[in-house]
Formats: sequence, C-alpha cells, structure tokens
Amino acid sequence: MIMKELDLYEGFEEYDEYDFIAVNENNNVLYFIKAWEGFVDEIFGEPDLSGKGWTGFTKLYQEGILDDSYTRNNPYIVENVTEFYDDLLNYKDVSLDNEAKELYAGLLELTKLCIDNHCKIYLAIE
Repeated sequence: MIMKELDLYEGFEEYDEYDFIAVNENNNVLYFIKAWEGFVDEIFGEPDLSGKGWTGFTKLYQEGILDDSYTRNNPYIVENVTEFYDDLLNYKDVSLDNEAKELYAGLLELTKLCIDNHCKIYLAIE
C-alpha cells in the first residue's frame, strides 16, 4: 500500500519520467514520486555546490549514472539515504519554479521518511 504519492508528470507523457520510490524493509512502498525530467533538471541541472563536490542525486544526475537502463523492473537502489538528503540541502536556497519547488519539497520529505524508517530509495526512468 502506498502511503503518499506525488505526480508531477501528467501532461509530459512524451518525455522521460523519473520515479523516486521509498521502499521499506518489507518491500512496502511508503512514498512514490513521479516527475517530468524538466523538473528534475531544474533542480540538479546546474549545481552551485561551492567546491563541495557532487554527491547524492546531483552525482547521479550530472555524471549520467542514472540513465534509462534503470527501470521499475531494474531500479537504481539508494542505500545511503543520508548522503542524498544532505545533497538536497545544498539546494534549499535555489530559486525554482512552482512544480520544481514541489518536487524538491517532495524529495526532502521522501528522503527524511527513508532516514526515519530505514528505507531504501528506488530510482527509475521510464
């Protein structure tokens, strides 16, 4: 049973869909976010990390690690969720459009939920 879902993909069906899925140790989905690649790019596309280096979502996105070989049937599994949460905090003062801002807030919530509940995050591109 999904506890929470955030859909920022409707209307962009011809483009890549990024899925961020919080899964607990019993393989229950606690949070499911699907987002258009444009909103993901708005957050992670031009990072200004002031020499901190790329980690977490930024590293996956900028280095092309997360590509369309990772699907819902073969997701990229994030086990070090704290690294991903800390990476997100680098973007807290970035000016974003409404949908990207909503995605950012959802990703913060999803990663915090995973930290608090010892979940993994599954990432996929469909």
